[in-house]
Amino acid sequence: MADPGARGLAVRPFLRDRPPDEARQAWAEACRAAGCPDRVEAVRLPLSEALGRVTAAPVVATRSSPPFDAAAMDGVAVRAADTLGASDSTPVHLYAGTWAVIDTGDPLPDGFDA
Repeated sequence: MADPGARGLAVRPFLRDRPPDEARQAWAEACRAAGCPDRVEAVRLPLSEALGRVTAAPVVATRSSPPFDAAAMDGVAVRAADTLGASDSTPVHLYAGTWAVIDTGDPLPDGFDA
């Protein structure tokens, strides 16, 4: 039996990697064919009406949330200075007290910065 995934690629040609320049060119051609404008005017509207829109400029928060340094993922908190020089070919050994197990969203323990 033939691989159904391989057959699907024939009808969906964009489900494979393309070089960036080729992908940009294909996107631009599709936009032209669809009559997309080069740019649309920015508008101001209440946040409650912004669903499904994109921002015209970066949005910067006035305060951090959460208001502490938090773990981005489950793992181990360390002091960055203790890991200087570490690489695939040069491991650094961490000893008890130099690391702490941490879960996503947890605050970094005192004294740890990475």
